[in-house]
This record gives sequence, C-alpha cells and structure tokens, in this order.
Amino acid sequence: MARFHRNRQGIAAVEFAVIVPVMLLLYIGASDVALAITAHRKLQSTANATADLIAQDSATTKADLTAELDIARALMQPLDAAKVKIVLSSILIDAKGKAVVDWSSAVNGAVARRKGTEFILPDSLANQPSRSFVVVEASYLYTPLGGFGFTHGIEMSKSAYFAPRNTSGNAGIQCSDCS
Repeated sequence: MARFHRNRQGIAAVEFAVIVPVMLLLYIGASDVALAITAHRKLQSTANATADLIAQDSATTKADLTAELDIARALMQPLDAAKVKIVLSSILIDAKGKAVVDWSSAVNGAVARRKGTEFILPDSLANQPSRSFVVVEASYLYTPLGGFGFTHGIEMSKSAYFAPRNTSGNAGIQCSDCS
C-alpha cells in the first residue's frame, strides 16, 4: 500500500482525463456564444441594409420587394437563410400622429401586416406627424451547437426604421401592386 501511495506514474493522464471535458465544454460554449453574437449582429445589419435599400426607392412593386427581400436573406450567409423571417412595411403617419400600414411584404413564413392597421412606432419616431417610414422587422431562430440545456432555438429579432429619401412629406414609397 505504501508503494502504491508513493507511485506517481499516470497522474498526468488522470489530470488530463479530468480537465479535458471541462476544457471542451468551455471551448464549445465560447464558440456557441461567438456564433450567437455573430448571428445577432448579422440580423441587425440585415435589417438596416434592407430598410436602407427600400428607403432609396420612390416607387416599387411586389416583384421588386421580393428581389430585395431575397437579397436581405442572402446577407445572413453563411447562417441558414431559411431561418430568417423578414417583414417589410411602409408606415404613414397622418397629421394627428396616427401611424398606419400603407403596404407590407414578408418572406420565410413571416406574416405581412395588413394595410390600414395601426402601427406602434418607437417614441423617438412617434411624434413626427405627416411623415412616412420604411420598417423592417427581422427575426432569426438561432440553434445552439452544443444544446447546453436549450431544448429549442433562441429567437432573435431586430427592427430598422428609415425615412424614404426620394419622396416628399407623407407620400411614402408607392407600391403599385401591394396590399
């Protein structure tokens, strides 16, 4: 027994076997956090770029919107573009400050807003009567790599608000065949 107690052979292998699982969990966890942050940033960038792209139009069509929304989904690459839901809306604010949807379009199972429904703008934009805004609401279902106790994906969402640049007043961007 005394000889067994003094024998130090194999202690490094035991320490390695104890430490490796902990180090692997830390590595996978850090990678997962980095990927989640990347997905969140790409989602914000996608929402901003899409709203900015649409805000440069003075008029559009459903075909144009579909093409622009396809570009938006491509901006999420290399992440899975099928998990990106995007709702694009033109919001008009009347002289009394009431914001309503003028037209809306959506991709990947997102639900477009109905024309004429009230839209709640952030406080910084709500008090601007007789204006219009392009609003992009983007969401992404992030699925963690290792799971780490998550039974479902993490739903991330971002919105972007841009004023149209090639229209005047409350005219908004005209869409000839949108509803």
